[in-house]
Amino acid sequence: MEIEIPENYNGHPVYTLENCTSCKACQRACKPKAIEIEVDAKSDGRKILKSYILDFGKCNFCGECAKKCPNDTIVMVEDFERMKNLVGEEIFNIEKFMELKKELKLREFERAAFTQPENCIGCQLCVLTCPVNAISALKEDTRVEITINPEVCGGCGECIRNCPAFALGFVDYEG
Repeated sequence: MEIEIPENYNGHPVYTLENCTSCKACQRACKPKAIEIEVDAKSDGRKILKSYILDFGKCNFCGECAKKCPNDTIVMVEDFERMKNLVGEEIFNIEKFMELKKELKLREFERAAFTQPENCIGCQLCVLTCPVNAISALKEDTRVEITINPEVCGGCGECIRNCPAFALGFVDYEG
């Protein structure tokens, strides 16, 4: 049985999280309203990504979300049969997208790491802003030890943008 490919198919959008600035351009570009993003905008201008959801049951595969993304955070995968088997009409959140990205072996980007650890003030904003829980904090007396798991990090840069001490940066990561 042959699978029918939708008219004007431009691929399946895969949210990679990499370099996402929580601008919501993809959500605004999505005519069928398949993308829902929740962002906590702070009074000082910081944006904290709370959730990213894409409903493949609503998606028309037009690719406008990827075209409008200023940071190439969305990759269009043009293998309809494989993607239909992998995602069907499911609703994907950040965690599901990270699993899909690994399964598809999509581009490997940089990961967050302490590039200037001596600057860390232990405020834990990096822990609070990480949408994939790749960063943890261990408190010992008055000291806070921050740990970043590069296997979980999606490379979005939320922690880097929100670090008031400029202790974090991107590094090449080979997993």
